[in-house]
Order: sequence, then structure tokens, then C-alpha cells
Amino acid sequence: MIYSDKQYGISNSELAKLKDALDVTEALSTGEEWIRELEIDGLKSQIAEIEAEIAHYELLKKGEITFSKSYSLDALPSILIQARIAAGVTQTDLAKAIGLKPQQIQRYEASEYMGASLSRLIEISRALNVHTEGLFDTAASAAGTVFSWRGPGDVVWSELPIEEMKKRRWFDAPRDSNLVERAKDYVLEAAGSQFITALHRKKMRGATLPNGYA
Repeated sequence: MIYSDKQYGISNSELAKLKDALDVTEALSTGEEWIRELEIDGLKSQIAEIEAEIAHYELLKKGEITFSKSYSLDALPSILIQARIAAGVTQTDLAKAIGLKPQQIQRYEASEYMGASLSRLIEISRALNVHTEGLFDTAASAAGTVFSWRGPGDVVWSELPIEEMKKRRWFDAPRDSNLVERAKDYVLEAAGSQFITALHRKKMRGATLPNGYA
């Protein structure tokens, strides 16, 4: 994958060299025709791969690749890189936004964020306006859900376990009152308007997954 305009330029230069090499190889006439065919196939494969990466980068830069609001954690590293490019944000811009050196962002992207902590991934997600929501497994065969809510507007309040909250009398529910609004008011009053990442862990039974809102 191409991460920057500099790499884009290098890729185009390499593509031109490969195409020149292909022209030369195709024009050659040797006794070992099968070797020549192998070289041609290899060059064509490399050319196709670089052309695909260049085309993808160009589409990202033009804003012609759109993204949905949320992604699984598995896909997040790749999505963060693509979202940065699509937003016209350089690695230096992103580093400045979160108080890092550009070289650190370069290392993160070169390794697809392999060495980044979950909190760092979420920090970068927010800087790039990427909403994260996904599941992961732990070594103890437990499962959890990570929700990165940036504010009350990101929460689907109707997904709360409203009936259970009412049953436990966490909020008053006068006749004909809007239970969703009552639950929302309860959460905002208890937790305030500052939303941070919540990590929910729950033992699994069979294929049952934890409910992040619950």
C-alpha cells in the first residue's frame, strides 16, 4: 500500500522501470524461451500490483472511495491509513494533531499499527473522525466489546437495556413518559457528557456475544 505522495512518486518511477524492462524482455529472442516467458510473467505481475496500488492511492486522494461510519477492530489499522489519505491529511499533520513525531506515524503505518496500543488506535481514530466498534477475543476465552463514543450524538439510546433499567428503578418512569429519554437522562446525569472508551468483558456461553450497550 502507498502511504504518502513521496511513495506515490517512487512507485511511479518503479513502474516506468518495470515497463521498460518488460519491453526489453519481450523483444529478446533467446534459445531458452521458457525462461523468457517466466521473466515476462514475473514483470507483468509486479506491474499489475504496482498499478493497482497507484490506482487505489489516486482514488483515495480524489475522495472517490467512501467509508461507512464504523468498522471492526480487525480492519481498523488499514482503515486508519486509508481514511488519513482520503481526508488529505499527511503523516506529519496527523502526528502534530496527536502530539507525536512524524516518524512515529510512519512506523505505525509501515507495520499497520502492530505496535500501537488500543488507546492510541482510538486516539488516532478520533483525530481522523473514524468511529470504532468491534469485538475481540482474549486468551481467557472471554469476549469484549469496544465502543468509542465521541459524544451523546453517537449513542443509539434505544439500544440501552431500558426495560431492565426501569425494572431496577434506576430512573422514574411516570405514565406515558418516554422511556428512552428517561434512560438517556439517567446516563447523562450519572456519567456526564464526557464519553470515553468503555471496555466490556463478559464470559461467553456457546456463541453468545456480550452486548456493549448492556
